[in-house]
Amino acid sequence: MPATELSISEREDWLERRLEGIGSSDAAALLGLNPRKSALALWGEKVGAVDPESLEDKEYIEWGNILEEPIANRYAYVTGRRLIDHGRFAIRFSEQYPWMHCTSDREIVPIDERGPGSLSIKNAGAYKSKDWEDEAPLEHQVQLQHELVVHDWKWGSFAVLIGGNKFGWLDMPRNERFCAYLVEKEEEFVDRVRRGDPPPPDASDSTREVLLRLYPKDNNETVELDFPPEIAERRRALKKEEKRVEAELQEIDNQLKAAIGNATIGLFCDGTIFSWKWQQRAGYVVEPTEFRVLRELKGRRR
Repeated sequence: MPATELSISEREDWLERRLEGIGSSDAAALLGLNPRKSALALWGEKVGAVDPESLEDKEYIEWGNILEEPIANRYAYVTGRRLIDHGRFAIRFSEQYPWMHCTSDREIVPIDERGPGSLSIKNAGAYKSKDWEDEAPLEHQVQLQHELVVHDWKWGSFAVLIGGNKFGWLDMPRNERFCAYLVEKEEEFVDRVRRGDPPPPDASDSTREVLLRLYPKDNNETVELDFPPEIAERRRALKKEEKRVEAELQEIDNQLKAAIGNATIGLFCDGTIFSWKWQQRAGYVVEPTEFRVLRELKGRRR
């Protein structure tokens, strides 16, 4: 079934409407595939307990918006395909699954029997180059499959700029089996939101952050924990191991620092490189400090 498009000119209104259901950028998070946002963090946003923008990398998003147009133009030039820009704040809701929506970067004008396609535009750092060698990262594949369900389209495409100077593109067909699974999981998540039932926490930084925002203060009450006692014992064992590992790591770091001395770089015989460099930290909220940082450098001496 075709999607229903709601053109929203104001960004604030767009953000508000985006919280009403599951968007394409939410899909990977609720499946636990978004390295920057956990399912619990997403749930916190949807129930209104967490400001969505508070957990976002604003500069990363801003540069993505700035580079979207030139990347789209490059894609159109390289592929010879014509694109339609419905606007950054045009939300489309699925008629079959009303809680599913998306804001596609571009619509690809039909070029064959596949009909129209959805173009997903990405700006990736140079360190992400290997992630794009054979196919798009799984997180982005999930996002595009979500868009295809919303539009009821058969295919989509990626346009990616890697490291600011390497362009690539690839097509991806709709995966019906995965789409059925995605719809099922998204529907379960929507039900959790409606019932106020949070998903279980994971080990991510975003989950740690959202828990601090959901429960900023204690109330002096006592609750019964529905966990087996072995959980507490396991935590004690892990804390002991953590202290042992930290002590061993500090000992090795101290050995390396002593060996490097006043030098900047230390070289192992196999080409492994460590640096112990002087750094200055600007004083913004905290007082400015100066310190040296020991790091293993990724490259090796030739």
